[in-house]
Amino acid sequence: MIISVGLLVNELLKYNIIIGVLAISLCNVELPKLIKAATMLTERHDDVGSVEISLFLKSTMVRWANTAILIFALNDTSNTISNGDVDSSRNLLAEVFTIFIGEITTSPILKYLDIVGNINRHILAPRSLSQSKMMTYFSGTPYYVAERYAVSIS
Repeated sequence: MIISVGLLVNELLKYNIIIGVLAISLCNVELPKLIKAATMLTERHDDVGSVEISLFLKSTMVRWANTAILIFALNDTSNTISNGDVDSSRNLLAEVFTIFIGEITTSPILKYLDIVGNINRHILAPRSLSQSKMMTYFSGTPYYVAERYAVSIS
């Protein structure tokens, strides 16, 4: 899965660096959700701490692979620094800088906007047919400490 995401992102980076960076950021937001679901379904843990450690390690490895390792592996190493005859938008340093800025801005903005939570509270809750169903829409967005640490490390 990571390799296919990396190949897709590489093609998007060739097309337009901003679209590629947005794809990387969206993958880094959505892949931990898949990791969380897979971990909860396939692994058995005795306490919450072991679940958090497992999620942290997997999320960190996926983020590192998606953001840094695959970009370095799929990029032409002769284009590390731009010079006069190389396209300056397709060198490794420009891509890493743009990915860094994209990661700094996109993930916190998406977490702050909480699109799913706002849809639940402002669209679905007022249209629910029972009080108990409406109260389920007002529950907060769940978060895991492991995911927060993985975001800060990557």
